[in-house]
Amino acid sequence: MKKIFQVITTVVFVFCFWAQALAAPPSVVDSAYLLNDQQLVSLTKTLNALEKKHDVRIAVVARKSMPTKGEKVGEYANFLLDKHFNDGAKGNMVLVLNMETRDWYVATDVKMKNIISDYGIETIGKSIVPALKNQEYLKAFTEYGKKSDELITYYEENGKPLKEDNWLTIILSALGAGSLITLGAGYTMKSSMSNVGERQTASEYLNQDSFQVRETADLFMYTDITRTAKSKTVSTSSADDKHGGGGGKF
Repeated sequence: MKKIFQVITTVVFVFCFWAQALAAPPSVVDSAYLLNDQQLVSLTKTLNALEKKHDVRIAVVARKSMPTKGEKVGEYANFLLDKHFNDGAKGNMVLVLNMETRDWYVATDVKMKNIISDYGIETIGKSIVPALKNQEYLKAFTEYGKKSDELITYYEENGKPLKEDNWLTIILSALGAGSLITLGAGYTMKSSMSNVGERQTASEYLNQDSFQVRETADLFMYTDITRTAKSKTVSTSSADDKHGGGGGKF
C-alpha cells in the first residue's frame, strides 16, 4: 500500500511538473536558430536572473516567419504575452524577431506598460538594432535584457517610468554637479598661485600703450537655418488598452 501511494505521488508530481512546463515556456525561444546551444543556455540564465530579480517575465522569441501569413509582428507579440508569457507577477514583456521581414518588436502587458514608457521602448530599440544589423544576435538579446533591467530598476527606485524629460534632468544634474566641482577646483588652484591677481575688468589686464583701436564695426551677413525631423527607432506599434510596446526594422 505504501509503495502504491509513493507511485501515485510520483506520477502526480511529474504530471504537475510537465503541466507547469507546458504553461510556462522558456524565456528564450529560438526557432530561427540564431544562437548555438551554448549561447542559448547563457542567454536563458541571464534573463532568468533578471526575471527573478524583479519578479517579471523578460522573454525573447525569434522566428523565421510569422505563424500566419501577413500577421503583424506586434500583434503576434501581444498574443504571446496573453497566452504564454504571462506568469510575471509584476509584469511581462517579450522581444519578437521576424527574420523573414527583418522586423523587431517589444510588447509589454498592462503592468509592464506602466513601468516601461514609449521612450523606454525606443531606448531598447536603439540598443539592439545595431547588433541585429550586424547579425550579433546574442549581443542584441543581452542588450535587451540589460536595458530592460535598467528601466525596471529606475521605476522601482523612482515610482515612475523613465521618460525623455527624466533622462534630460539626470544628465543636466550630473553636468551641473560636475561643473561646480570643476569651478571650485579651478578657483582653488588659481587663488593659490602667487603670480596671479584678480582684476575687476578685462581692460585692467591690457597694456594700454601696446595698441590702439581706431575703428570697430560689426557686419552681419546672413543666417541659414535647416530643420530636420528627429528620426525615431520605433516606427510601428500594436499598442492597445492591454498592451504597450513598439518596434521597427533592422
